[in-house]
Amino acid sequence: MLTNPQPVARYKDLVHAGTFISPSHARHMIEAWQSANPDAVRSILYGRNVFDNLLQTPGCAGIRIFNGISADNIQALVFVPFNEQGDNILEYLAQAPYGLIKMNAPIFDEGIPCPPFCPSDPPLAQRSPEEKATMRQRYPASIRETGSVISRREAQEMIEAWQQQEPDGVRSIMYGRHIFDALLRIPGCEGIRIFNAADHAQQQTFLLLASDSRGEHILQYNHDIRLQTPPEPIGSGGAPCPGICGSAGDGLPDWETHNLR
Repeated sequence: MLTNPQPVARYKDLVHAGTFISPSHARHMIEAWQSANPDAVRSILYGRNVFDNLLQTPGCAGIRIFNGISADNIQALVFVPFNEQGDNILEYLAQAPYGLIKMNAPIFDEGIPCPPFCPSDPPLAQRSPEEKATMRQRYPASIRETGSVISRREAQEMIEAWQQQEPDGVRSIMYGRHIFDALLRIPGCEGIRIFNAADHAQQQTFLLLASDSRGEHILQYNHDIRLQTPPEPIGSGGAPCPGICGSAGDGLPDWETHNLR
């Protein structure tokens, strides 16, 4: 795996963490990762239902994407909403007929990994109609529903497994909600595929691409300023940890204090 990023200055506004890049830039970053890590997971696809639910969490300023290890001993991703201070939202108060009640915020995992379910090879290549029809048979009936809520214990075990296996690796990257809002507004978006990639310093990062109902990337669409769709189709950047790990510093995570970094 690639080494972790150097500490960076804190974002003044975590809602706007992340940016958008072009397919050519993204292709270079993806190929750099795959060249350095030929046996690693390339990407994981999640339905838009995952992100719609996370973004509806009260106080959500964005989504922190954690590296984890699945029960199958491969890389998995864990999604947790965070607030304007950069701390995870694991619980929140909701109004009920008999008063306020404490609710658990959603935590998601269980996407579709590549390999074996890869939309294109080389990265971001366009497939023929025949190839697309074959790939469609390998995906679930509804891309939108891909991904499942997991428990805190499951999330903690997956994240800690990654950190034990990759002690010098990237723990998580924070993306402001503007990234997800913009991708989900792209016409035909039914999910988001997250690629492993390498930045200019050869450090691990993630790239976020809108996917359609066939699990294919949406790289071409009419940019609509009124809908605030992005002029470039791929989310990048973000605030990495180590570097920006929440309000209490860069120490190892303590899940039960609600500040898992």
